[in-house]
Amino acid sequence: ELLTINETHEPDLYWALRGGGGGLFVIVTEFKIRLVKAPTLTTQYSLVWHPNASKLVIQRYQLLMFNNTIFNLSNDLFLSMNVNHLEIRISITYFGIELDVLKRTVALFLETLPTPNETKIHSEDWLTFVYDGLGLSNSNVDHRHLLLKNSTMPTYCFKAKHLFFDKPISDHSLDEFLNRISLGIGELYITFNPWDGHIHTI
Repeated sequence: ELLTINETHEPDLYWALRGGGGGLFVIVTEFKIRLVKAPTLTTQYSLVWHPNASKLVIQRYQLLMFNNTIFNLSNDLFLSMNVNHLEIRISITYFGIELDVLKRTVALFLETLPTPNETKIHSEDWLTFVYDGLGLSNSNVDHRHLLLKNSTMPTYCFKAKHLFFDKPISDHSLDEFLNRISLGIGELYITFNPWDGHIHTI
């Protein structure tokens, strides 16, 4: 039997498909995806700090994410933060040509943080950004495999919904994470996409 599953039709199956448990409750035969107009320009701003600034940077990042400060600036921002024993890096990607939004976002981060050890800004057209992101600009890899892998990404995103959460990491948990990271055990990766709300992965 073929069913259309979404938030209002068969909501229990929709919840289960998005990661309600360890098994797969349905076989997905078709996805309906809402398209958005591709931007003409993509600009990425990277900020890098020494690990001793990790807690301050993470707290600032979470504050701006969860009080909707960044969300209210633009829907064309994508932010990620990576913390390991060598560095803490925030990448702010803006899809569009109005770079004032990007500058305001960077200024919000730096408002209460120490000066980064390194800053970089890089712009490229949208198609180049997509090709680089998918690895298609590398002629030494199997492009068919990459396309297949990325075409199945929606399945992973739905299935792994239980890996995501939408509240800040507590100070106690943060201290435990940072202690382990300082020993070279694991890393912390947090992304934020206003199109989808908060997406956190650890």
